[in-house]
Amino acid sequence: MICDNKDWLELRRSGGDSIFEFLYVEDAVNGLLAAGQHLRGGTPTYHFSGGSNTRLSILALTKEMSLAFDGRERDIHLNRSNPERKVEKYLRTDATTQELAWKPAWTLSEGLKHTLQWYRQSISHIQSYDEEMGLNN
Repeated sequence: MICDNKDWLELRRSGGDSIFEFLYVEDAVNGLLAAGQHLRGGTPTYHFSGGSNTRLSILALTKEMSLAFDGRERDIHLNRSNPERKVEKYLRTDATTQELAWKPAWTLSEGLKHTLQWYRQSISHIQSYDEEMGLNN
């Protein structure tokens, strides 16, 4: 884990080449609230898909997380002993933008910083819970 203060991180089951689009949780909540407020009787429903047009590989995201955590670049070790297949998943945001005039407010780096800030504040509670539940690896 990043909080172990190591100079390296390991990606398990991944070569880091899968690509996804990421969305900060507050943006997801605000987008869903906007969609819920927009729905009225007689209004056609549509698939809500809000994204930040931030398409990144897992390897690139891991590097970004390391920098956002404490400004350090770490070596990334790829454990390919049980590899997953490469996946690419993107969100279509054109309907969401047109119908709701909504778009994400947070950049990837801002969202990572806020997520990691929450993580730092919550890690002791998470670890205590894991210990109580016998979930430690």
